[in-house]
Amino acid sequence: MAITRVYTSEEDCARLWVNEAFDNVSDDLVLGQSDFWETWEFYEADDEGSGLVPCEPPMWGTYFHIADSCDYRWVESNIEAIARLGFTLIYEDGYLWGLGIDGAGYSFYEAHWVPLYRLRGFQWHLDS
Repeated sequence: MAITRVYTSEEDCARLWVNEAFDNVSDDLVLGQSDFWETWEFYEADDEGSGLVPCEPPMWGTYFHIADSCDYRWVESNIEAIARLGFTLIYEDGYLWGLGIDGAGYSFYEAHWVPLYRLRGFQWHLDS
């Protein structure tokens, strides 16, 4: 007997992508490093949305390490657009490492991940 799972909504498909393409990493693993301030950098969209500015580490306690090489290259090529979606860009030793979200108390999927799925150009969902 085969089990088939159908992903019909944008949010379902965004969840599938996020779970496959990103590793969830506790901020304790980053912030707890003795050389944290020398190694890690955080950037967000500037107020005009036309560039990146340094910022504090995001408040949400999970960072999203980019685990898939195709997605890594895509994120690297679209960092300003991604920052405008409310993501913090996280760099380690000058190299893009992952994404963070500086927020709490709302749906991250609705506010950040579904718009990122759309920006990525995926159309895996069935609903319109």
